[in-house]
Amino acid sequence: MVSYYKTVANRLIEIDSIINGCWVSVVDPTAQERKMLIEEYGLDSDFLKSSLDEEESSRVEQEEKQTLIIVDTAVSEVQKDDTLIFYTMPLGIIITEHHVFTISCGRIR
Repeated sequence: MVSYYKTVANRLIEIDSIINGCWVSVVDPTAQERKMLIEEYGLDSDFLKSSLDEEESSRVEQEEKQTLIIVDTAVSEVQKDDTLIFYTMPLGIIITEHHVFTISCGRIR
């Protein structure tokens, strides 16, 4: 799912499409959405793959005019027996000249 947000009058609002200066939130993208992110928005394909790889470690990387920041974020899940378990999932932040993308797989194990 791809969503677009922009700050207007100090408030974050959802917008219909990508514009300069917006935040693009990507959660568990389909193959078609991944293709769009690479071909239409020019994201580095390796940065996109890394953002969706559950085994990725936290790191910062830069290629041409894009910066990738991978952050392991804590996720909790309640089991059927009410046991609470924690694990980490990567959150990819890709900063380009005109946009900020956040990318996560959005899956719970």
